[in-house]
Amino acid sequence: MLTKQPSRIALALAATFAMPAAHAFQFDMGESDVKMRWDNTVKYSTMYRVRDPNAAQLTAQTGSPAGDGNRNFKKGFTSQRLDLTSEFDITKGNFGARISGAAWYDDIYMRSNDNASGITHNISTGSNQFTDGTQDAVGANVRLMDAFVFAKGDLGDMSGRLTLGRHAVIYGETLMSGNNGVAAAQGAVDITKAATVPGAQVKEFIMPTEQISGSLQLTNKLSVGGYYQFKWHKSPFFAAGSFLSPNDFLTDGAESFLSTPGGGLFARGADLKARDGGQGGLQLRYRSDALDTEFGVYAANFHDKTPSAAYFDPARGNYRLVYQEDIQVYGASASTVLLGDNISIEASMRHNMPITGGTAIVQQIPGQWNNFDNKDNPAYAVGNTAHVTVADIHLFQPNFFLKDGGSLAIQYDWHTVLDIDKNPNAIDKGTTKSASRLTAAFTADFFQVFDGIDLSIPVVYSHDFQRSRVFVGWVENGGALDVGVNFNYRNTWKGGLNYHRWIGRHGTDIGTNATTGVVSFDQTMWDRDYVTFNISRSF
Repeated sequence: MLTKQPSRIALALAATFAMPAAHAFQFDMGESDVKMRWDNTVKYSTMYRVRDPNAAQLTAQTGSPAGDGNRNFKKGFTSQRLDLTSEFDITKGNFGARISGAAWYDDIYMRSNDNASGITHNISTGSNQFTDGTQDAVGANVRLMDAFVFAKGDLGDMSGRLTLGRHAVIYGETLMSGNNGVAAAQGAVDITKAATVPGAQVKEFIMPTEQISGSLQLTNKLSVGGYYQFKWHKSPFFAAGSFLSPNDFLTDGAESFLSTPGGGLFARGADLKARDGGQGGLQLRYRSDALDTEFGVYAANFHDKTPSAAYFDPARGNYRLVYQEDIQVYGASASTVLLGDNISIEASMRHNMPITGGTAIVQQIPGQWNNFDNKDNPAYAVGNTAHVTVADIHLFQPNFFLKDGGSLAIQYDWHTVLDIDKNPNAIDKGTTKSASRLTAAFTADFFQVFDGIDLSIPVVYSHDFQRSRVFVGWVENGGALDVGVNFNYRNTWKGGLNYHRWIGRHGTDIGTNATTGVVSFDQTMWDRDYVTFNISRSF
């Protein structure tokens, strides 16, 4: 009789979760004003595909640039992941430092998958294997998060703070889906986390960046802030071949692009990345007591954190990802309390913005690889855009239906193309000049359901309108619905179960106008509904 050996994840879980209850380590420094704190969280999470890939969908995706993520997984587990995050803080008076890191191991991505088609975008591995790049991104890795020092104090009658090192800065009033707001300029975002954690807020998925930032309270109503970044980082996205990857050529782990079944194969070349310097911004905030409103104005220069385009050169048989440099954003915001709700609005304009929604992200440049760049002479369309975000947060008081109350957060994002300065013929004619998105997150709270246990029931719905000319991945009249239940045991044990359903017209990446290269804007993920479960322990 054969006995299956326990997995490394199972052994780690057994060792960690068997530990006695504990809280963050706080070091007793006696009479000293030095304070130190060490927090750790271990988290186990799974994702389960609720049905097999649709046969017709697989046939339609054969050889397309969006099929591997679907073919790689039959009905069953698509992730079994163990995460460890560790945070250490030290302060002495008005000075301090913080360092944090994360490590993860996902057993699913460290072994073979279910792809038996023989037609994949892998070059270095077989069709049923994940590339090294994908394994590094989602299989197993270690990442430094925060690493900064800070000082705070008074300058005359003004108080201020200065921070140096890896940390995050967020401007504006964007609550969820930060790519439409001023916050898009402040740093790379963990798109995978933003997309798989229902209702996640911008502050939860923006990533630390090497920078210097400061703020100064000029008066009790007026403050100013600024930052300058020393390094550019791209936003990590669903790696090529991972379960939720929307394409197989624009992300980490991507190695090639197959134009058509039996057609040309383009190997991935070196990315044309943005430079490290040149990113920074300013903000000015004013509190009006008469209007009970806080106003803000912002200006920033930044480089694109997601691919602005992919240059294809048939003469070379290669393609490369391109990241636009020197996008300027200017914005203003207002936030207030109206009828008990927290209301905010943010409006901004972007100059030198890539207009590469739909198939415009793919640019054919035969024999001209070195003639185009990511700043002064791009092959893709570049222009000016306008963006508006309106958000509302409502808190429900306890009532017959909501024993302990709840909350509802709603955000509406809208953007439009004002004009195109470069390469107007490069836009996807199937896209619309303007597009919008609605996101709503409702949570019902139930405290002390059992001794020490709080429960919450989150419901999150998102819906895209029109065919975005600015952003990639838009679904016309489609989106997603999440329903779950979460628990919290004395802020030590936390967990949740969630069901995710894709909504929208079923389709593949290329629609009926494939001869013109127009993206369908259909819901290409419609056969990839899933259930997630997670449990974590802090100590």
